[in-house]
Amino acid sequence: MLIERYDHTDRMAAALDSIKEARELLEAHLSEPEEWHGVIRRQVLAAVVHYSTAIEGNLLTRDQVESIIAGEAIEVPEKDRTEALNYYRATRWAQTRSQDPGWRVSHETILTLHFMVGTDLGSDYEPLGQYRHGQNTVQDKRTGEAIYWPPRTEEVQHLMGELVDWLRRRTDGETNPYIVKALAHLNFVAIHPFSDGNGRVGRLLCSLLMMREGYKAQAFWSLEQFLGEHAVDYGTVLAGTLGPRWRPDLVVATEWIEWYLEAVRAQVSGAERRMRRSMAEFTAVVTGLEVGGAIGSNPKAAGRVVIPAWLAITGGSVTRRQLARYLPVSEETLTRDLRRLCELGFLSREGMGRAARYTPGPRTLAWGDFARLVDVALVGGADAVRKVIQSGEAAVPRLFP
Repeated sequence: MLIERYDHTDRMAAALDSIKEARELLEAHLSEPEEWHGVIRRQVLAAVVHYSTAIEGNLLTRDQVESIIAGEAIEVPEKDRTEALNYYRATRWAQTRSQDPGWRVSHETILTLHFMVGTDLGSDYEPLGQYRHGQNTVQDKRTGEAIYWPPRTEEVQHLMGELVDWLRRRTDGETNPYIVKALAHLNFVAIHPFSDGNGRVGRLLCSLLMMREGYKAQAFWSLEQFLGEHAVDYGTVLAGTLGPRWRPDLVVATEWIEWYLEAVRAQVSGAERRMRRSMAEFTAVVTGLEVGGAIGSNPKAAGRVVIPAWLAITGGSVTRRQLARYLPVSEETLTRDLRRLCELGFLSREGMGRAARYTPGPRTLAWGDFARLVDVALVGGADAVRKVIQSGEAAVPRLFP
């Protein structure tokens, strides 16, 4: 028997309507591929890895995770590095599986995710890639006291078989897919089928199921970020729903589903707003660079120029190390492009060599308040931005060659 009981509520219906609307808008924003989409995808992937491992105690920062994913040599605790790399590789594997038209959830899927998450992390994860061989508990991290008792070991194989069969039946459109994911997450955590890594594998499984529903949009938002930023509430609502031990006959999942749908709504809506804002930022930067003659006739080279300027302006600064993550070009090409942006006044360099940091230059500062310029782009598009930038350049001609 699994946990399936819940009451349909107005709060659920409202959240599902908001998710549908935001997802449709997000898909529309992604209808035409843009150079900067790859930057956001990599940033979201780093957020997925960072927040899902941080929930379990990993101490790496988001920037450190992004560095590790990019293959950069940085000094961090080896266990934290391994956890991050394992989760990254498992996420990439899940992304690949989600695009296979013949894929269906199975025991093999779940056991493979556990093997990938737990590789080289010691005996806590053993038996690796197998359901647990003994009783486990969920403990209070402060006191070590057992606060939840999952089902007995001899029940795990059968219950996971039930969960796999249930997911196969429920992913045929009979039940709203987001409610399916909420119940899948709840049941997985409740069964706690592994000796360790249950949270990570459960979140990966639900992410895989989400990606199956719409891969393009899923690559641009992270439920893990919401769970990580609201970790206390996440644990509280799970504990309140499940009670002290496995009793699926007593559980009503209404509160958990409402909370989960609100998390999805917040992240999809946030991603849509971010994407809309990023489109306007990119429009403003491209227009400014075009006015200033920084973009030549080669469209393939445009992204190499626009992305450094965009990241420096929106982030306050950008390093060569960060740019190397997003731009698949040689060191020589990157150096040449950055030098040209500095010579034209769009960027300013602080420091030397690989440690150099690039900040907005006098020419971009002449555009005025960039947030206001983005608002202009949102309302009037490139033509309105061009007028603002041209008036700014005319006011300070001494800055330009």
